[in-house]
Amino acid sequence: MPDFAVNSDETAQTSAALLNDFSQLQDKLVEVRGKVQNLLAQGYRTPAAQQRFQPFFDEFAKGFDQVNQGLQGIGNYVRSVGEAFASTDQDLGSRLG
Repeated sequence: MPDFAVNSDETAQTSAALLNDFSQLQDKLVEVRGKVQNLLAQGYRTPAAQQRFQPFFDEFAKGFDQVNQGLQGIGNYVRSVGEAFASTDQDLGSRLG
């Protein structure tokens, strides 16, 4: 028979930290994207290299965003696990009297 142990405080803290990390990383990506766009508009204009750099950076940003979206999904999952186990425990306890 499986043994379950879920610390709802720990899952809440971990999910909050992960979702905070997600938010900070999203903000950082916006900042980095702005810097690169500014560079391309102001100080990096070449016939060949610029043509390849923009798609390279766009692909990087897309991949970074996908990874970060995964982090958000993990944070939401951890939160829901803690909440579900806490709710189930409360429900079972209330049925006893």
